[in-house]
Amino acid sequence: MNFDDVAHHYESDLKHVEECIEEQLQSYVRLIPQISHHIIASGGKRFRPLLLIICADLCGYSGPDRYDVAAILEFIHTSSLLHDDVLDHATKRRGMASANQIWGNYASVLAGDFTFSKAFRMLIAVENLPLQELLTSATIIMIEGEVTQFLQTNVTSISEDEYLTAIERKTGALISASCGAGALLARASESVITRIRSYGLKVGLAFQITDDVLDYCATEAELGKRIGTDVRERKMTLPFIYSLSNCSIQERQLMDEIMKKDDLTDNDVSRIIRFVQDKGGIDYARGEAQRLITEATADIDTFPPSFARESLRLIADYVISRHC
Repeated sequence: MNFDDVAHHYESDLKHVEECIEEQLQSYVRLIPQISHHIIASGGKRFRPLLLIICADLCGYSGPDRYDVAAILEFIHTSSLLHDDVLDHATKRRGMASANQIWGNYASVLAGDFTFSKAFRMLIAVENLPLQELLTSATIIMIEGEVTQFLQTNVTSISEDEYLTAIERKTGALISASCGAGALLARASESVITRIRSYGLKVGLAFQITDDVLDYCATEAELGKRIGTDVRERKMTLPFIYSLSNCSIQERQLMDEIMKKDDLTDNDVSRIIRFVQDKGGIDYARGEAQRLITEATADIDTFPPSFARESLRLIADYVISRHC
């Protein structure tokens, strides 16, 4: 069984989610759904909606609210992508021109605001207070994570723990909430919700670490954006943080000098990438992602055998299978 088998098994459910997304994206201002569709239809795997559907299945829930909540998650995620690309001055997203590159920053930010607002209007209609609290809290934490990462930009003294805290908020919180929402819809016990959310958090952390690794070694076709983008944006990610803590004083000074430049040249970026590769930063970060996936798998191994449980195991493995 592979990821495609999982997607095929839940294909009907995901189709209902797509229908819900399509219905909710309607606006008399045609540019808004046009921009949102550009991101939503650009090849994403509906990772968060799929996790919700599977976790609801794991806990025995098959009601219609899962489609609305899955769409809400996709809207929150889409909004963050639209805003991120503006903040990062991105030109590509999933191998395509980014929305801000096509329509400009102003329109992209407002489209992101629209999908955020749609998400929370839909969330009110679900009439499930614990679920509302979970998703609103996760969104606040996600935004705090984005701000934290911004504050860490070009700060070469950032520790591994500080990095992990930032990505736990930026990426882990919403993926954890996606899993927890499925269990909440099923009215699962607190202990079950805790285990499922723990699984989601660890998968989310491993997902982000793996993405950060790919920035140092993937091709542009594999990554969907220019390699070394994080370096150019001076983001402090785990491969670089580890390498800086395991090098000589002279090497550290050289990296600091490069990062303090007003503009990084292609040669500067190449030197940083080679430095990270030579110091074992990629292998270390991959090892940490694998450790998190092993722990995530242990969280769900306590559930009885089922297609849903095996799907979660496979998704966890898929997250770190993206090698370069």
